[in-house]
Amino acid sequence: MQRYRHLSILAPMNKQRGFNIIELMLGIVIFGILLAFGLPNLTVMVNNNRLATEINAFSSSLALARSEAVKTNSAVIVCPSTDGAQCVASVVAAGSPWDVGWITFIDRNDDGNVDVDATGDPCRTVAASNYDANDDCILDYRTGLPTNMSLIARSNHATTGFPAIGYNGLGESVSTVSGTLGEAFWVMCDERGASFARGLSVTNTGRSQIAVRNASSQYVYPNGTAISSCTSVP
Repeated sequence: MQRYRHLSILAPMNKQRGFNIIELMLGIVIFGILLAFGLPNLTVMVNNNRLATEINAFSSSLALARSEAVKTNSAVIVCPSTDGAQCVASVVAAGSPWDVGWITFIDRNDDGNVDVDATGDPCRTVAASNYDANDDCILDYRTGLPTNMSLIARSNHATTGFPAIGYNGLGESVSTVSGTLGEAFWVMCDERGASFARGLSVTNTGRSQIAVRNASSQYVYPNGTAISSCTSVP
């Protein structure tokens, strides 16, 4: 009778074993150590990216307002809004409640309020039977920030905050309350406080700029003022 010999190449495979309990426990310990060191850094990165995303979104809304004001040669306003339809009128002592969300709209009758009736398309740019020249066009609506984030504002002419920022046909920033806004500032924070805050400023010419880090790793406004508080701005 002919005998068949097992292939020698399979011999080592038959001797393969899995991890024993000591090797498995050692692997778990090493993974736990790596996770303990890496997870906090990952959390910081996620939170930083979230702040950057939100302040960039706000900056984009201001850029849209300024662009539309120049393009249409009309007043365009950005104001806090909870419903995407009207501005929040109140101004709180620590600054305007911009973290509730905001809208950008063309203020055709220049009264500082959103005026839209029940008929027609307020964003039409040509006269028609259903067109009201005094209807305002809402260009953009951004919902509120996460509950652990805040956004407050102040300007040189409104020390307790201001309810809106507007742009005229020249692209200049103006106040819907006094007509003169001066340089405006916003500061955005999360639960980590001012050390990680982001800021944005708008000059009276309408130019906006996000705060950047200085040599000391502090975020500073273009005028050199460092962000040191989440409840007040320079």
